[in-house]
Amino acid sequence: MVNEFDVENPGKEELKKIYNDQKRYPWIFDQLDGYQDFEDKYRMQVIVGIVQKSNPSKVLDNGCGSAVMSRALADAGFGVVGFDISAELLKQIPHTKNLKLVSGDSDELPFRDSSFGCVICSEVLEHIKDNRPAITEIARVLDNEGIALITVPNWSCYDCLDGNFKIVTNSIKAVNAALKVIGRPPIYQYGVDMHFHKMFPWQWRKKLESSGLEVVQDRAVWLFPYIPKFRYVERWVYSVPGIFPLKAWLDDALSGVWPFKYLGIGHLFVCRKSQ
Repeated sequence: MVNEFDVENPGKEELKKIYNDQKRYPWIFDQLDGYQDFEDKYRMQVIVGIVQKSNPSKVLDNGCGSAVMSRALADAGFGVVGFDISAELLKQIPHTKNLKLVSGDSDELPFRDSSFGCVICSEVLEHIKDNRPAITEIARVLDNEGIALITVPNWSCYDCLDGNFKIVTNSIKAVNAALKVIGRPPIYQYGVDMHFHKMFPWQWRKKLESSGLEVVQDRAVWLFPYIPKFRYVERWVYSVPGIFPLKAWLDDALSGVWPFKYLGIGHLFVCRKSQ
């Protein structure tokens, strides 16, 4: 498997080409049959739970990717619009009742003001160079009484370990080199870092609140200990009966408590439109 970009610092048009090319950006296409990594499964579990409690009339999944979450919410009876930059990916998503798929740019959402009771934007903003217009658009299409659910990577955990200091990357390169000697395929491969923004949760909060949203609640998503990037090991560990439910229970209990609140791979912000 190859993750991340194959070019340095791609522009907006080049990004569109990458996201629409399965050979250049395969991992998101691999999720069409569902999430394989437990971090993703847990994040969706948390977001879907909040949506079910708020019971919005209409949901926008902004940057839906393979629409795993969009389809889950549509199957639960919610009216959902899955929105993504990759038209080619959306073409491969199975028809789902209550789900409409739309392709376009997140900084120019083709929807009326205040048209959604819930806007989900999960693991998207870090991939957009100038993401302030995208946040402003989320606020624009959000109903006055609605909620926006936004998740982003946490610099102090994931991006610090991998995106900056390459601790995980270099470890995997060493493992891959050993596997090559014995004629085995690599466990994981990297391209160019695809996160344009690496920030702490409080920095993300400041950006959200200066772009038309008010943060009413926030929490960590997928606390330590976690097994970064060694996906097959991680999948094996959390596939053991009882391990994933226990991890999810601990995360739910600790994710809003200091210092655990700031020790997740990602961070979730529950927002409302600034009045």
